[in-house]
This record gives sequence, C-alpha cells and structure tokens, in this order.
Amino acid sequence: TLRHMYGKASKFDEFAEAVEHLYSTANMSLLSDINHHFLTGINSLLEIDTPLSWSTDFNATGNRTERLISICKQANADVYVTGPAAKAYLEVDMFKGEGILVEWMNYDGYKEYPQLHGDFDHAVTILDLLFNTGSDAINYLKSTANVGI
Repeated sequence: TLRHMYGKASKFDEFAEAVEHLYSTANMSLLSDINHHFLTGINSLLEIDTPLSWSTDFNATGNRTERLISICKQANADVYVTGPAAKAYLEVDMFKGEGILVEWMNYDGYKEYPQLHGDFDHAVTILDLLFNTGSDAINYLKSTANVGI
C-alpha cells in the first residue's frame, strides 16, 4: 500500500489523503480513463493548470507514427517530445518530412531530492516526489522542465 511504502516519508501526510482519494475514486474500467483521472488529479494537487489534450480529441488515422503526426499537425505542434522507449517504433524520418522535430526525453538529469531508501533513483513515480518533497514538488518539476530535451 501507499502507506506501507511511503508512510515514513517526510511529507507523506501532506498529500496522503488526496492521493488515497484518487485511488478510491478510480473506479473506471478503461486504463485510459484511470490515467485521465490521475493526471488531472495530480495536476490539481500541484496547481498545474496546463490544458491537457487526449488523442480522442483529434481525428487521427494511419499507423502509430502517422497518427502522432496527424495529432501534431492538428495541434499546430512543430516539436514532438517522447520517451526513449519510442525509439523502438517511431519513424522519425516521417516526422522530419512533415517539418516536426522529434525530441527524446531523458529522465536522468532531474534534480535530486531526499528519498527514503538508498541512493537517488530517477525512475520513480510522481508520488515519490510528492511524498518526499510535499508542496515543494512543483519547484523540483520547474527546475528540471527541459532536462534531457
């Protein structure tokens, strides 16, 4: 449970009730709906008001890469930022052909913060940041907004 893993974190009590509420109200059947629930909920906790768009908001067709390009074009985006796992399937030349730059996110350079166990681990959930830094979490995110891009 969250309490078992993070109960001793210095800022656990600051966000525990709100995060537990997110879990208890995530009674959707589709993973995409659960993701939406958590993304909007965490954004609210961090007072992030950036509008979110979903692929279903767009009329995208074709294979994986074509759909992403279609979404970028419909959103008037000329840069597509993605995680390193997409290197296995993304057809970067197709993006270039459409005038869209692909940038790869690298998570290793995030500002370190005190964690509960051992050396700093970059590959953790946003909940780790919340429970270890509390309301200062947003400042960690802002300080590393362009890390690895």
